[in-house]
Amino acid sequence: MTASAPSIALAFVFTSQLAAASDTLNCSGLYKQDSLKHGVWVCRSQGRIVRKERYQNGKLISYMRFDERGQIVETRNRRGKVKHYKPCGC
Repeated sequence: MTASAPSIALAFVFTSQLAAASDTLNCSGLYKQDSLKHGVWVCRSQGRIVRKERYQNGKLISYMRFDERGQIVETRNRRGKVKHYKPCGC
């Protein structure tokens, strides 16, 4: 009877990990040889783009943040100026 109790607990832990994994942010892009981010990186959550970032030799140059509809909410240019946008909701 004690052998079945741990397997139930393990199954519960496994399902809770799957639920947490669906909310994660997955970023993909290229690294330079010395393991620094370089080029355009795209971050996705549940299949939709949340953020696009541009790196040069590991330094963040610019980024764009998107809302759940895919409209731009915030940008930062290479000079560091941050702009906030109100999506039209069309």
